[in-house]
Amino acid sequence: MGFLDRVLGLMGVQVEHEEEPEVVPPVQEEKPSRWQRKRTPAPVVNLPSQRQPIRVVVLEPLSYDEVQQIADHLKGRRPVILRVTDLDRDLAKRIVDFASGTIYALDGSVQQLSDGIYLFAPNNVVIDADETSLSRGFLDRL
Repeated sequence: MGFLDRVLGLMGVQVEHEEEPEVVPPVQEEKPSRWQRKRTPAPVVNLPSQRQPIRVVVLEPLSYDEVQQIADHLKGRRPVILRVTDLDRDLAKRIVDFASGTIYALDGSVQQLSDGIYLFAPNNVVIDADETSLSRGFLDRL
């Protein structure tokens, strides 16, 4: 009620006012914070465990027909120790050349451990040896 209404009320004049509807601010839904939002669960992805041991395959092929088995192990990301000491020199060279080409295609590495003994390692295996330790012959017992 304003001043003018009081003065008019004292004089006996009553002024009717239209009632203005009371303005109620709209109720806003409270938005949840980004931490309170309901999240859908993420898909579960199985990652290979780093705790699983790496198996090293030791092979002594008797013929050239066994090179497929060497390649299959390398493709399966398993390191292969290849012993060709008891084979004919030409056959041993062919087998080592095949395994070397396979490991090159798979971006791996090869290390000669001793005469006729080779380690073929795929790219998930690092060969960490210096030439002096290999030349001392501690691996000749393989």
